[in-house]
Amino acid sequence: MGDSGIVDSNEYEDLKKKLVEILRSEGITGEVENVEIREPPELHGEHMATATVYAKITFQDRNHKNLFVKKFPRNKMHSEMIKVMRIMEKESAFYNEYLPFARKFCKDHKGCENLLNFFPKCVYADDEIVVLENLVLDDSFIMLDKEERQDLFTAK
Repeated sequence: MGDSGIVDSNEYEDLKKKLVEILRSEGITGEVENVEIREPPELHGEHMATATVYAKITFQDRNHKNLFVKKFPRNKMHSEMIKVMRIMEKESAFYNEYLPFARKFCKDHKGCENLLNFFPKCVYADDEIVVLENLVLDDSFIMLDKEERQDLFTAK
């Protein structure tokens, strides 16, 4: 993968171990058989601040988990700029603090209970990495053409 990518041959094993650790910390204890990490071509150039990959964790019982991983890019200068801007810190605060509070608020107000259900489940987020369920690979989300205007009905 290019210099802006997230994973090279040396980083692959570290990311693989990190993802397994994250799943364990979330109570997912199945024996991991394989971790496949790929940088999908449709995401090239789509995320200015972070490098993104898809990760598919396959367990020995053949169940699997599809994850969307956001991490600092490999380019050191770019990563330092992102750290100064506190982008990962802000995104992890969104998933760890704001979204749970907003979901509770919506749940307590009639007619708003499902208002925020379009956000992916956050598996883990800190100042270095954000791991979300991958709605694209789980077939519950499709990317619309960003160059075309969308109405609310289509976006839903």
